[in-house]
Amino acid sequence: MTNPALSQFLNHLAPLPSAMVLVDFNTGNLVFLNQAAERLFGYTTEQVVGKSQQILHPPIMNQADKDTFIKHRQQLEKQGQVEGMENIALHADGSHTHVEINVNILEIAHQKLMVGVFTPIEKRVQAMRELRQHKDELQAIFNNSQVGIFNVDQNRIITRVNQRFLTIFGYDLEAEVLGRSVEVIHESHKSYLKFGLAYFSQLPQKNALHIEYPMRKKSGKLIWCRISGKAIHADANSIAEGATWVIDDISDRKATEHALELERNLFTGGPTTILQWQPVEGWPVVYASKNVTQNLGYTQEDLRAPDFRFSELIHDLDAERVGKEVSQYLAEQRDHFEQYYRIKTKSGSYRSFYDYTQVEYNELGEPINIYGYLIDMTAYLNAQEMNQLLLAHSTEGIMGIDSRGHTSFVNPAALKMLGYEQDELIDKANHELIHHSDGDGNHIHAQDCRMSLPLKTGENYHVTDEVLWRKDGSSFAIEYWSTPMLKNSEIIGSVVTFHDISKRLEQENKIKHLAYHDPLTGLPNRRQLMRNLHAEIQDENNLAQRASLMLLDIDHFKEVNDSLGHPIGDELLKGIVGRIQNIIRPADTFARIGGDEFAILIPHDLGGINALKIAERIIETFKTPFKIKNHHIKSNTSIGITLCNSGLKIDNIISQADIALYEAKNQGRGNFVFYELSMIDKVNDDLKLFNGLTQALNKQEFSLHYQLKFDAKNQQIDGAEMLLRWHPKDESLIKFSRPDIFIPMSEKRNYLQTIGLWQLEQLAKDIPLLKAAGLKGRISINLSGCQLSNVHKFERFIEVVLQLNMALTDLEFEITETAYANLSDTIKDALSKLQNQGLSIAIDDFGTGYSSLVALRELHSNILKIDKQFVDDLDTSEDDEAIVSAIIYMAHALGKAVVAEGVETEQQMLKLQTLGCDIYQGYYFARPQSCQDTCRHLQSLTQK
Repeated sequence: MTNPALSQFLNHLAPLPSAMVLVDFNTGNLVFLNQAAERLFGYTTEQVVGKSQQILHPPIMNQADKDTFIKHRQQLEKQGQVEGMENIALHADGSHTHVEINVNILEIAHQKLMVGVFTPIEKRVQAMRELRQHKDELQAIFNNSQVGIFNVDQNRIITRVNQRFLTIFGYDLEAEVLGRSVEVIHESHKSYLKFGLAYFSQLPQKNALHIEYPMRKKSGKLIWCRISGKAIHADANSIAEGATWVIDDISDRKATEHALELERNLFTGGPTTILQWQPVEGWPVVYASKNVTQNLGYTQEDLRAPDFRFSELIHDLDAERVGKEVSQYLAEQRDHFEQYYRIKTKSGSYRSFYDYTQVEYNELGEPINIYGYLIDMTAYLNAQEMNQLLLAHSTEGIMGIDSRGHTSFVNPAALKMLGYEQDELIDKANHELIHHSDGDGNHIHAQDCRMSLPLKTGENYHVTDEVLWRKDGSSFAIEYWSTPMLKNSEIIGSVVTFHDISKRLEQENKIKHLAYHDPLTGLPNRRQLMRNLHAEIQDENNLAQRASLMLLDIDHFKEVNDSLGHPIGDELLKGIVGRIQNIIRPADTFARIGGDEFAILIPHDLGGINALKIAERIIETFKTPFKIKNHHIKSNTSIGITLCNSGLKIDNIISQADIALYEAKNQGRGNFVFYELSMIDKVNDDLKLFNGLTQALNKQEFSLHYQLKFDAKNQQIDGAEMLLRWHPKDESLIKFSRPDIFIPMSEKRNYLQTIGLWQLEQLAKDIPLLKAAGLKGRISINLSGCQLSNVHKFERFIEVVLQLNMALTDLEFEITETAYANLSDTIKDALSKLQNQGLSIAIDDFGTGYSSLVALRELHSNILKIDKQFVDDLDTSEDDEAIVSAIIYMAHALGKAVVAEGVETEQQMLKLQTLGCDIYQGYYFARPQSCQDTCRHLQSLTQK
């Protein structure tokens, strides 16, 4: 380096503590490394001078680094520096370290340099890794918690939920609750306000809050919940960042408490004493029924005293046995058991009690409450009499089996369940009569009978998967306990206690069925479809015989619900399901996945052939109306089909079928379409178009134009047609701005009603201006099929017309021939009433729809508009001339005036004049213009 100024500068940089590197601005070659940089990279300045700065970075980054260097050089030219850039530095020995780079531009002695300061940030990077790992761990805890967790903001809007929360309240997706008020899970609006005032607003003053409160599931069912809440970074006066709530369903516990309270009230004053103990050493008493004084002499306050221990009342000869039994039963998590022991009364005497104990456990299997139903058995000195009393009053079946395997005793409850008389079982081989086979009829060998096994093993058996056989040959599912029966420490038999669990199993099966089936139609639901689709893709080996997935949507089903009611809609769905089930094969999965959405999974479909055949038959079956009660309902369906690719995720496969369904609807509904890759662009275009339309009103991009109409006799103005125009500010939307593109899209997406109401408001402002400029006649308003197919939409449209004080005598509704043919009787009656009040109705595009002499007679209109396609070649086509002539003749015969659309030449006008047309409309006379330009045109015509 011969440049003195540069040498002096480098000498100044050399000892600085920060690693600094100089790079030639134009070439990217290294010029200098100071001492700290030499230590960081393991090179000396002499080793790297003239080499590319890329040698300071790992090879994997070099290609990207070329582009990055150019990018940073451009940024330096504009801003003079690059700050806080993170990168990886490569040491000469091949090791890496994370660095932060700050770069400035410098010019010394006419040499332009980039000065980079490299700061090691390895500890910061490691800290960020640990932070991300910590966040992931917290997220895993949140997602997998066995209690519901949800966050709300300061306005009590739900911002976050875990899966357990969705399960508790019966929701399937987060999207059903996120962004909604927490009122959605409250019993009522009043309950929501009460909770907010009593608890939510108090969170800033409390470290944490724990309450029990009734809440509401998605289904409307009320449940009791244990709720704990804590404010997020709250100060003493506000909850600026919301709160976190932990919630659990305690409905079962509440039901148990309620039932227990009923039982307690039932036994008040009776012989049965009810006690509730804590499951801790000494069994302290939590509750004692009022009759405890009558039966034991103690008051309720005596037993609930802090230093009182119930275990101290048990006779010394019974205490050890009772303690061991209780410990064993709790270890086995028995929910109930029976014991017999002696209790010391307040007078000091001992009395013998039978104790029927019930235990409540928490989710971890730990006992939380023990309830005892104690009956004083002292009067029954004979043990046999005591046993008979217990047997006779137990609701569970109880029987004894002796050492030979014969029935030794049986209680009435068991006889009732089995259908036998007592003498038909006593001293008879128990196994051969009632326990010989399992539920499927498979024989159980006597040596494997777990009812008798205690005779051999001396152990207890708890069984839940077997059946007993009734006298009539039927069986029922049972849960039983078989325990050895001892006499002088010798096993003399076994005691079997059992109860019928058929209803419980039936309920469990119903719940399982409902989890995977639609309750209305009985079809598999979305969850079952996803399982079957996943299994089908996993089993797919032959690409030529991949499964096909069909998505079906019932066209205009919402209108059936709105007009005829949901019960009729439900019956229609059942009727549709019945027809389709007669078409599909047993191996196909037919599922209801939404309100009016269905899916059919067709396995091993060779190139979609089966899907094609099934789709054709489904479309055909919809051609026959459905008879629901007194209604004949015409319905239709659109179907999207895709061939399942095992290389795709299930969501992607469903998305393909959905895109095909979307295209089927676009093609006019009532048909089916197979998915093609090119459809994605069409869907994206449609989405972009619709998004643009929904914003057009706010952006004031719509305007009204008017095309004047002229009387054929005197060429005077005879009204105008109102036309909608769109002027998008986004240039990418201009290609969609033609009316024949954006109006059909508005109609498909149910947005045309919104635009139509805006048109009415604008028209109400324009009519006075147009009349003042000289407009005579009516202004025509185009009504679409979708506006006329829904009674509520039409009523709202007319309501706005009247609210805006527009005279019906100034208006004319234009309805296409096809739309008019599909009008309901209700809409036709409404139109007829409006005609009587002064409204004019014109049938638009006549001749392109259901034209016939019968149809013409049924069209209760004032005017027929001949479609432009018949006018275009009128002066050269004899066929078109004949058609137009016939339309004019028939219309006049029925008392209707005729308007010809699209008149663009003098020859067309003269021909129409010859044929007797009443009114002209077209470019030859006037183009569609804004209200302002139309007014000028009217004024110029008036001046002539």
